[in-house]
Amino acid sequence: MRVLLAVSKPKVRYALNVLLQQQPWMKIVGEAVDVAQMFVRALEAHPHLVLVDWDLPDLLAGDSIAILRKSCHGVQVVALCRKRDVGQAAMNAGADAIVSTAESPECLLATIRGCFA
Repeated sequence: MRVLLAVSKPKVRYALNVLLQQQPWMKIVGEAVDVAQMFVRALEAHPHLVLVDWDLPDLLAGDSIAILRKSCHGVQVVALCRKRDVGQAAMNAGADAIVSTAESPECLLATIRGCFA
């Protein structure tokens, strides 16, 4: 599975890289620190999954997730949220799933698997 990380925080992006690169069924194909980079990297890499930080700069300006879906047919989007209560907003914006950053790495992996089941 080809994964694009759209996370502005370097420490979080690094931790996700370490976790996901340990999974033999995943390959990190790009990283983005803002919405503009997310679109560029997605068009270049054609990911199956975009892990997007719900706090990504400019994410809520416009229909970023809808535009991403139109640009990358079939892409799955998992929103990473600091607080679980913003999850409904992420789902309303078009995310396939949400994961709180307070949850375990196993929860994140299970959520990703669930998107492709």
